[in-house]
Amino acid sequence: MRRASAWDGIWSDAASRKLWGVADRRVVATVERWKRDGRIRRVLDAGCGAGRHTVVLVREGFDVYACDRSPDAIAACRLAVHETGRHARVWQGDVADAADVRNLDAAIAFNVVYHGTERQMRGALRELRAALRPGGECFVTLPSHRNRLYGRGRQVEPNTFISKGMFPRLFARAERDVLHHFVEESDLADLFQGFDIASLDHSELWLPSRSRTDETEAWFRVPQAYFWTVLAKRDELPDVR
Repeated sequence: MRRASAWDGIWSDAASRKLWGVADRRVVATVERWKRDGRIRRVLDAGCGAGRHTVVLVREGFDVYACDRSPDAIAACRLAVHETGRHARVWQGDVADAADVRNLDAAIAFNVVYHGTERQMRGALRELRAALRPGGECFVTLPSHRNRLYGRGRQVEPNTFISKGMFPRLFARAERDVLHHFVEESDLADLFQGFDIASLDHSELWLPSRSRTDETEAWFRVPQAYFWTVLAKRDELPDVR
């Protein structure tokens, strides 16, 4: 999961929170599908940041749980939820820090689990699985070897690098000294042990444009920022810790 010290510089900055306050369009579409499905009620936003996806979930009426390691992120997320007039359980830490949060119907881990070594990423995915009920869904993003950050910065193990981050000019402190682990399609089946992968997409990241307004959406494609988007369901086997 994320290291708080590297991320507080983002969440304490108003301009950064504005950029990262816009929900990803694929997450929004997935949440809308979950709502139409009717069987998904309890949802986790792991690595919630300032709460952009947490807010989408609470506004759609889900029972929402959200966590992040950064205290600034948690403060921003709690404020964002408060402004909706609704409620979510929000805590500082990892999924495993709330041992009673179990049998969830779905989870979102958007640009989260790969900030660590391969071992740490596998641990984060095991935490997600442990939090889900059998058949529960998770929406996870992971950078691929085609991502423009791959191979840049100091290598700490195969496919894991410490880099300046994707936007060093935009955010002075963002992702400095943060690990990025990159994966190939052939890695995914092994990484998602205990899950059945329902869908897989490999595409470049899109971010909200500075020209967007409350009335008009505008997005821009980040060149060579390739990510895997994995939608997976927990299998029916019992959890083994």
